[in-house]
This record gives sequence, structure tokens and C-alpha cells, in this order.
Amino acid sequence: MFGDGISDAITSNIIKSSGFPEGLTIFMCICVTIIPLTKIPLNARPLITTADVLCGLHPAQHHLQQQDQQPSPSSSAALIRSCQRLLVRVAVVVVLLFISIVFPAFDSVCAFLGAALCSLIAIVLPIAFYLKLYAKDVAPRERFVLWCLLVLFSVLGLIGTVWTFLPKDLIGV
Repeated sequence: MFGDGISDAITSNIIKSSGFPEGLTIFMCICVTIIPLTKIPLNARPLITTADVLCGLHPAQHHLQQQDQQPSPSSSAALIRSCQRLLVRVAVVVVLLFISIVFPAFDSVCAFLGAALCSLIAIVLPIAFYLKLYAKDVAPRERFVLWCLLVLFSVLGLIGTVWTFLPKDLIGV
């Protein structure tokens, strides 16, 4: 029940089955339709927070600016700020929607990001930085293990990255 083979199997079976009551079929279709709509805000939250910080709209930045200035902001300034934050949220969701329409094989993009960037950010770079910063304090045995991990996960990340760009026919998908 995973992968490209199930594309619309569940929703298609619900719609085509005559044994279910009409109301239950409609309810199930509505639930299946709502699932992606609820995932967008969850997936977009880190992007929205990043956009807020880059635009100077994040509440923590605003709180620090308020501490520097004693007078409290007017209600019109707070309304403008809320509208700007709303605009950032809408823009991020629109960009995500645009990407999903323009790149229908978005799973390949996600696979690339997972293989290349996640292995790099979560494993390779922390080990490399640790070795760079504390090379003198690291025991030889620990240094050997860290170098082995560094090489292993660099190779695995590289293999995963190459694998994402191979044609699907070649890898049997």
C-alpha cells in the first residue's frame, strides 16, 4: 500500500462501491480531500517562520524592538503587522502550491532534499565541525570512528542523491 501504485485506489474504491450509503461516501471523500489541506500548514510552518524572520515580522524580533523603544505600538501598527504576517503566510502557501503544480514529480525533489541535504545537515556537517573545532581534544579512537562515520554518510548521501536523479524506468519504479 505504498508508492506510486496506490495513487487513487482508496478514493476510487469508495466512489465506485455501491454497498456504502451515499452519505458515507460523500463524507469519506470530504475527509480524503481535507487531509492535504491540513498538511500544508504543518509542512509550511518552518518556511513561514523563516519568512517572518527574514521580513522582520517574527514576534520575538518585534518583542526585542519593543524593549528598546518604551512607547507601546499603536493599534494601527499592530493591524498592519498582522496583515503583513498574513500576507507572508499566504505567499508561502501559494509558492508551495505553485511548486506542486509546476513539478508534478515533487517526490523526486523531496527525495533529493532528503538524501543530499538532510544527510549533509544532520550528520556530515556536525561531525566535520566537531572535528575541526576539537581536533586536538579528540582521542585517536574517537577520531577514527568519526572519520568512518563522515565517509560512510557522505557516500550514502551521494548515492541517495544520484539515485533520485536516475530515470524511474532504470530503477524499476
